[in-house]
Amino acid sequence: MAQKRERLAALQKGGFARAWHEGVTSRLEELCEARSIPQGLFIAVDRISIGEEGRNRLAEALETSFSEGQGFAAVIVEDGPTVWVTNRFACAECRSGYEKPVPRLFSFNNPFGACPACKGFGNILELSPDLVMPNRRLSLSEGAIEPFTKPSYEAWNRAVIEKAQQFGIDIGRPVDQLSAEEMAYLFEGGSGFPGIRGYFQRLEAKKYKLHVRVFLSRYKAERPCHECAGSRLNAAARRVQILGETIDRVASLSFNEFRDFLHRFEETVADPAATRILEELHKRTGYAIEVGIGYLTLDRLMRTLSGGEAQRIGLANQLGNGLTDTLYVLDEPTIGLHPHNTERLLHVLHDLADRGNTLVVVEHDPDVIREGDHIVELGPESGVRGGELVYAGPGKQDFLRADTTTARYLRGELEIPVPARRRKGYGQLKLTGARANNLRNVDLQVPLGTLTCVTGVSGSGKSTLVHQTLYGALARIFGIEYAELGAFGEIQGLNLIRGVVLVDQQPIGKTARSIPASYIGIYDDIRRLLSQTEDARIHGLKAGSFSFNVPGGRCERCGGMGIETVEMHFLSDLEMICEECSGTRFQQKVLDVRYKGKNVAEILALTVDDALRFFQREKRMVERLRLLHDVGLGYLTLGQSAKTLSGGESQRLKVASELGVRRQRTLYILDEPTTGLHMGEVKLLVEVLNKLVEKGHTVLVVEHNLDVIKCADYLIDMGPGGGDNGGRIVAEGTPEEVVVSRRSLTARHLRPLLKPRLV
Repeated sequence: MAQKRERLAALQKGGFARAWHEGVTSRLEELCEARSIPQGLFIAVDRISIGEEGRNRLAEALETSFSEGQGFAAVIVEDGPTVWVTNRFACAECRSGYEKPVPRLFSFNNPFGACPACKGFGNILELSPDLVMPNRRLSLSEGAIEPFTKPSYEAWNRAVIEKAQQFGIDIGRPVDQLSAEEMAYLFEGGSGFPGIRGYFQRLEAKKYKLHVRVFLSRYKAERPCHECAGSRLNAAARRVQILGETIDRVASLSFNEFRDFLHRFEETVADPAATRILEELHKRTGYAIEVGIGYLTLDRLMRTLSGGEAQRIGLANQLGNGLTDTLYVLDEPTIGLHPHNTERLLHVLHDLADRGNTLVVVEHDPDVIREGDHIVELGPESGVRGGELVYAGPGKQDFLRADTTTARYLRGELEIPVPARRRKGYGQLKLTGARANNLRNVDLQVPLGTLTCVTGVSGSGKSTLVHQTLYGALARIFGIEYAELGAFGEIQGLNLIRGVVLVDQQPIGKTARSIPASYIGIYDDIRRLLSQTEDARIHGLKAGSFSFNVPGGRCERCGGMGIETVEMHFLSDLEMICEECSGTRFQQKVLDVRYKGKNVAEILALTVDDALRFFQREKRMVERLRLLHDVGLGYLTLGQSAKTLSGGESQRLKVASELGVRRQRTLYILDEPTTGLHMGEVKLLVEVLNKLVEKGHTVLVVEHNLDVIKCADYLIDMGPGGGDNGGRIVAEGTPEEVVVSRRSLTARHLRPLLKPRLV
């Protein structure tokens, strides 16, 4: 009370005379002498009648009020409401303060703007029920809780089973048949039972141990941050709005949607500085749309992009920089592009060239090759049979007259023929209600015993449907892997297939020790043949002595790698050929052993085609080598490091390996297997895929290459566009049935290739 009196006395000395409370005006000198001072007292600064003169007085009164009221003031309207105002970045009524908007506030890479919970990552690692119980067809008694099947955690498994029985859970029933209440009890616990989550929380206290961290990581998955909902920004940044939209909402727009937002925003702003910024945003957004990534959202993580998408983002960025007299080198920019998107990409490439830049493009796409002003073709074949300059000169019509393999394909002298008939298959695999990412409750029907292509423009949802949803579900059902999968309804037709295999473009090995010979299973035969020679018996060498993976016969200086790594500290490490074995990987006593005049290093240096002739009497080896030849990999050397193989080569190597495996009615899934392939190699790939189908399997391919699409038995075309404009099946059937669709962009480009068939 004394402090209030002192404050009122100070205000009175400062010239203030009156106070207001609940409609009653009192003099300050009277309040200072009163026995009690009411709560919520307002000091009257001025009494104003609004008019021309009143406006000036109001401004002066507010300025005085802000000074004495620590930035806050109240405007009391006679017979009206009380309006709180402030000159601070705060709420005038509750006085909650906010950060002043500065650029760093809106950056999740800056601690000033990043969400404090997820540190700006947008995701946090949480225990995943799907990873803890990957196979829900098992019961608790059969080990449904996978981490608790480990010997170290058997006691926890027994405790969970005991508590489950006490709760009334049937431990012999598959967990996918348990009720939501029963599953919640198992994970969250109750009545003194910590639940599965509680047991894992106990382990969190021991994360200082490496093996505990590794164990925990196996059962955690990324989930959107609870505090920022995945936006990665703190609450202060998310409170600021433009046109009623927060920055995280704007960042979730696609480039196409963001362009519309910019149009709406520029209608409301007249600041010249903002106009210049809007012009730059319009330009960069337009380039992103031109290169075919308009469906991508602004906040899309770079690690989730395909190689082609990442390259096109870089291309759009370079266009925005407006450089001239610059050399651009692009390595297959059409990767992952639908022919419709390729047309737009060509406009962008021409735009760059018209600015005075030089573009060097490594490409197999015929539409891009036809647009080249100057063509350089290497050949005449692949691998050791290539490396020669077979053409270097003007493009367009001049190149079409050249005597090269590529020119012959462009002229139509060489072609990939359309099959005489389309296979009907022997049944259907049906997946209903797919709704992950942009999928709109899609029902997928795959005819079994056929070569089926899933087509559509970039971002239409093909990979989400086929890889994330269909393969994810089948892999879990067949016990192959238990990764996160897209939401769907049910799968029918499982009784018609025996398994699923994903043939992707991931490397067949991560080190130089992984080689084609070991991948297709002939390295064991090579070592066996060498160990049976007279020289090997004299030196006491066994089959294991001819392996560079284990001690015995390998060069110990380089550990069988053939190279030595020199640490350069602040520079990249330097790899040098081993001085002791000269890169052969083996000790001299091993190299002295020869089979048909060649030692192990010389045999591993043979190409697949050369090895076919060298081992012509070894039936098993010839059969496996023939598989590599048939998929167009006859130029690879047997000992070539897997790290040097392209994605397309790795994928074809996997296909060749599968041709040598005896399986029954398997669904093979491939995602853009033509990546990095020449038209002649595409022809070989189609033949190989048909061989898989002829063996009774089903091949499902996500593809943009029209030569593969025209050879398919069945097409499933998605779209009509990308992003939110996709996620639907717009046409399906045989290629001849799909090309008549008016909604399908694929049909428009496929129609000329099937024209003779349609007449």
